[in-house]
Amino acid sequence: MTQEELLAKQANYSLQKVFKTTFFLLLMFIVNPFIAYLVFKNKGAIEVTYASLLQIYGYSFAIFIPLSLVNCLLMPLNRLRVFLLISAGAISTYYIYKETKEFLTKYIDENTLKYIGGYIVGSTCLFMVLVRYYFLHA
Repeated sequence: MTQEELLAKQANYSLQKVFKTTFFLLLMFIVNPFIAYLVFKNKGAIEVTYASLLQIYGYSFAIFIPLSLVNCLLMPLNRLRVFLLISAGAISTYYIYKETKEFLTKYIDENTLKYIGGYIVGSTCLFMVLVRYYFLHA
């Protein structure tokens, strides 16, 4: 295999990785608020809008932007990078809980709260795995 073929193969792999990651991230940012919206509407929360839930999800994941910059500086410290990623995921999940707490306690029963809480935590963990695998992998 020549040098040019190797470079072309690496470029194709990188583009596939970027497109796949973009698809998953957009899916998470569109589907997660929509599922939360459907749950709230099913329980009778009239004042909850899809736009407000989309805004909450967008702000909750904003912490991952400075995390990416910090991780560039901490390349050799892999354990610290993983710790910061887990911390950012916890902060993100807490922000979603804090912003939807009023609606959660008003409209959602305890059993549904467990399911939607598990879904939010699980999807945030999936997001962290995607960030770790695709963006922070050295």
